Amino acid sequence: MAFEVILRTNPFPAVTGLVCDHLCQTKCNRVHYDEAIRIRDIKHYVTEQHPNNQQPAPVTPNGIRVAVIGAGPSGLSCAWFLQLAGCAVTVYEEKAVSGGMAASVIPDFRLPAADLAKDIERIQSAGVTILYETAVTTALFTRLRTEYDYVYIATGAKVSKKLGIPGSQMTGVMDPLVFLADVKSGNPLVSFKNALIIGGGNTAMDAARTAKRLAGSNGNVTILYRRSLQDMPAAKEEIDEALAEGIRIEEWVLPVAVHGEDGKITALECCRTMPGKTDQSGRSVPVVIPGSSFRLTADALIPALGQQVVAEFLTAAEMQAEPESGLTGFANVFIGGDARRGASSIIKAVADGRNTAQRMLHQMDLPDKGRPEINCDQIREILVKKATRRNPGRPAVSEFDSKSAQEEAEACLSCDIICNNCVSVCPNFANYSYTMKPVTWFLKKTIRNSGELLILDDRVFSISQSCQILHLDDFCNECGNCHTFCPTRSAPYLEKPKLFFSARSFELADKGFYLSEKQGITELLYKKDAVISRLTDQGAGWQFETPDFVALLDKQDLQPLHIEWKTETATEAVFYDAAVMVTVFRVARQLCASSIKKQGYEA
Repeated sequence: MAFEVILRTNPFPAVTGLVCDHLCQTKCNRVHYDEAIRIRDIKHYVTEQHPNNQQPAPVTPNGIRVAVIGAGPSGLSCAWFLQLAGCAVTVYEEKAVSGGMAASVIPDFRLPAADLAKDIERIQSAGVTILYETAVTTALFTRLRTEYDYVYIATGAKVSKKLGIPGSQMTGVMDPLVFLADVKSGNPLVSFKNALIIGGGNTAMDAARTAKRLAGSNGNVTILYRRSLQDMPAAKEEIDEALAEGIRIEEWVLPVAVHGEDGKITALECCRTMPGKTDQSGRSVPVVIPGSSFRLTADALIPALGQQVVAEFLTAAEMQAEPESGLTGFANVFIGGDARRGASSIIKAVADGRNTAQRMLHQMDLPDKGRPEINCDQIREILVKKATRRNPGRPAVSEFDSKSAQEEAEACLSCDIICNNCVSVCPNFANYSYTMKPVTWFLKKTIRNSGELLILDDRVFSISQSCQILHLDDFCNECGNCHTFCPTRSAPYLEKPKLFFSARSFELADKGFYLSEKQGITELLYKKDAVISRLTDQGAGWQFETPDFVALLDKQDLQPLHIEWKTETATEAVFYDAAVMVTVFRVARQLCASSIKKQGYEA
C-alpha cells in the first residue's frame, strides 16, 4: 500500500529514495515537537520492499497523442502520468539510454544503475514508447507539433558553463559532465594525482568524490569556492561526505589563470576574495583582495560552474514560457524540468513533469490518476490529534525495519496537505484557514484590433491545494510570527490574499480585497497597483469590471461571454485578476456574514 501511495505522485521512488536533496525534511513541521521525519529514507525502505517492481494496471486508451522530448526524470515523469490516464506517449531521446543526468552523471556510489533501471522499467511497462538515438531537429519539432495533440519539452541543462580564464583550454582541464559520464561508462581516463574542483554545487561534490576515488590514497583533491562553505548550494550531506572522504575545501578563492607546460596543466593561479555587498540570493558578492595572488599545483582541473540550457531546435525566445504553467508560445507545447529552470534538482524535475501532465489532462477534460481528492476537514482533525502528542522516543536507526519505519511514518503531521502554522501562531487570529475545490483555468484574453474582436489564449490559472489561507488584515499587527514559523519561509501577513473588513483600511492599503454590500448588491473589490477591479455574481456568469472594460465570464471556465469597452484607448482585456477574485469571493462573503467581521474595525 505504501508503495502505491508513493507512485501516485512520484514515478521515481528508487531514485529519489537515494539522491533526492530532501529539502522537505529541513521544513518538516515535526521538528517543532521532536525530530524531522526521515522522508527520503522511508521512501528508500518502501521501495526496497518491492524487488519485483510493481506494475501499473492497464488503462483504456483515450485517443490523445503526446510527444515528450527528453527521457530524463522530468520527461519520463510527465509520460508516466499521461500514460496512466490513457494517452499514447512517445518519448524522443537523443542518447542510447534513458535517465538523463541521473543515468550519465550521478556516480554509481550515490545511485546504482539497477535502482534507476527499476524505475525506468516500470514507466516503460505502463506503455510509454521511447525512441532512442533520435535527436529532435527544427524540422522534427515542427512535425511533432502537427502530429501530436501535445508536446512536452524536457531536454535538460546539458552543457557545462565554461571557465573562461587564460589557459583553460589546456589538457587536464575537464568538463565535469564529460568527466563524470566517462567514469560511469568505464571509458579510459587521464590519470592524475592533484585534482582541483571549482564550484560549490552538487556536481562539484560528485566530481570531487569521484576524482578522489580515481586519484587513490596518495592523491589529493581540493574544492575551490569563491564564497564561504555555508554559502555552497550543494546539499549539506554531500559536503559532509566530501570532507569525510579527505577532500579539502578552500573557501574565498577565485581562479585567475591556468598555467602549464607543453599544453598540459601544472598549476592554477588564484586570488583570495572577501565578502562584499549582498546580492539577490542573500549571499555576499565575493570581492578580490588586492595582492592576494597564489598558485596551487595541479595536474587536473574540473570547473563545475553550473549548466546551461541548450535546445538545438528552439531559439532562446521560443524557450520562454508562462511562469506558472510552463506553456510556451506554441499551442499546446509545454516546457519543464532543467530546460525551464536551468540546472536544478531531480525532485523538481519530476514535479515539473507531473504538474505539466496535470495541466494537459485538465485541458483535455480527463481525470488525473495521481493523488486522490483529499478531505481537508478530516485531515485537520487527524493533524490536531497528532500535534498534541510528542514522540521523542522514535528510534534513530541507520537502517529501517518494518517496525521502525512504521513508527517513523506514523509521526507525520501531513503538512503537505494542511499546515496551518500561521493560523496557530498568530496571537490576533489574523490568518484564516478555509477549503476550496482545486481549479485550473486556461484563461483567454480579448483583443480589439481595428474594429475586429479577437479571443486568444492567455495564461493558465491553477490552484492545486484545497486548503488555503486568507489574511484578515484588520486583525494583524505585523508581529512576524507567521513568517518565523512558516516551513516554506513565506510571510503570510505579506503574501497571502488580504481581506479588509473596514472600507477605510482598504482605502489606505496598497493591495487587497474588500466586500461591499450596498442596496442588495454584493460586490468584491480588488485593489492592485492602485487600480480597483470589481466582481459581482450575475447568476448566469461573473461580471468583471476594470477601469477599461466590463466583461461577463462563464461561471465554469471563466471564458469571456460578452465585453463592453469603457474607453476608446483600451485594446486588451485580460482576466487573470478575475480568476483570483473568484477564488476569494465565496470565503469573503461567508466571513463578512459571520461574527468574525464584528470583531474587526468597522468603519
